[in-house]
Amino acid sequence: YNCVEMKHLLSRLTGKRVVQVGHPILREKAAPVLPHMIKSAEIQDLINNMITMMRKYSGCGLAAPQIGVNLQVAVLELTAKAIEQEAGIRDVKLANMSVFPLKVLINPIITPTSKATATHREGCLSIENFSAHVERYTEVKVESFNEHGVKEEWLASGWVARVVQHEVDHLHGNLYIDRMISRSFCNHDESRRHPPSQIDVRNDGVFVR
Repeated sequence: YNCVEMKHLLSRLTGKRVVQVGHPILREKAAPVLPHMIKSAEIQDLINNMITMMRKYSGCGLAAPQIGVNLQVAVLELTAKAIEQEAGIRDVKLANMSVFPLKVLINPIITPTSKATATHREGCLSIENFSAHVERYTEVKVESFNEHGVKEEWLASGWVARVVQHEVDHLHGNLYIDRMISRSFCNHDESRRHPPSQIDVRNDGVFVR
């Protein structure tokens, strides 16, 4: 998008809901943000809107396409409260969860640092009330711009690496259901009534719960 097209796109943002699977924007590759546009009022409003939406729905990440904007912007945050809530449904130490402050990713590029992977259950705000087991790299290098237009390079590991990979997938038109172990796909309400059996493959460094 050029500047005029980007401003027109952002002017249509309502920010009232997270779009659900089936909406075509979730299957489109998002456009990169022009670096000189990052500090613009339109992009800053988008970022603030995304943070508000992520926190409103208790997510630990959100990508712009999920609120109807086809741009390469994502936000992530893992709070102590979120980890406490997760402790009721998974082993947070095994999942390598730790508090991670708010991070804004613009035009992110990720590169695995090794072949090591782990498999854990994932959900998505755009696939409400469902989750499945997904294999992800345990550490990735992240290159992106932040909300101030500064280019950053850092390593994401553990659960944060999973969230980063999940959100970058969104920016490429992919969803976790494209990578999931299909037989693990379940409705949250049913899984509470009928807890799924655990698959423990420790020799492969994989623990699914």
